[in-house]
Amino acid sequence: MRDMLLIIVRHGDYGSGYGDEPLSAFGIEQMQGLRKAINSLVAEKAKKVGQKEFSSLFFSFSQLKRAIQSAQELRRPGCYIIITDEDYASRRYIPEPKKILEKVLGFADHCGASVVVIVAHGEMPAVIAETAREFVTQKKFRENLPFVSKGRGFVVNMGTGEVTPIGWDDYSPDEKLLPAQERESNRPIIKAPPRNDQVVIKGDDIPFGKPANSQGTPA
Repeated sequence: MRDMLLIIVRHGDYGSGYGDEPLSAFGIEQMQGLRKAINSLVAEKAKKVGQKEFSSLFFSFSQLKRAIQSAQELRRPGCYIIITDEDYASRRYIPEPKKILEKVLGFADHCGASVVVIVAHGEMPAVIAETAREFVTQKKFRENLPFVSKGRGFVVNMGTGEVTPIGWDDYSPDEKLLPAQERESNRPIIKAPPRNDQVVIKGDDIPFGKPANSQGTPA
């Protein structure tokens, strides 16, 4: 059993259409709220075990702007963002979710991360949360977890298998955030091979990849 929180959420609002659109103003607000909710959750975990901080790792399961930007909004200072091509949206097209989860957990173990946050599309949050719960408990849900709206997802305690929902409006209003432009100035996107000062790692640098015949439109 792992002493780890696995948090997988859907990206924020990006307006209408299915192109490579960035987050809308409301989408940024959703991610700011979600970051507060995640930080509160991590702080609660730290308090229970008497630690001040946990190593965190962030994934964008897509190279679309709205997913990467969501991960940037959620990222904690000093943490990596891993960008992969696992951008499936429809449950029926998500291939071998257990293998996807094993890659995430393997890389998290390699980095010593106790908190893993994944930004994804469509039904991926539900599918990966179900898979993680089964991974821990060896039991399947009687029914599938529900499709989540933008800025929402699930938290899986990888020690117990407990699954709980999380959303952009599940936060305490106490934490103050910097303006988006000021935060972004401290978050460079670097596409070179990983270095100590890098915050974004492309999927080519880690063992992730999508089969050539994959299907499903990100949403």
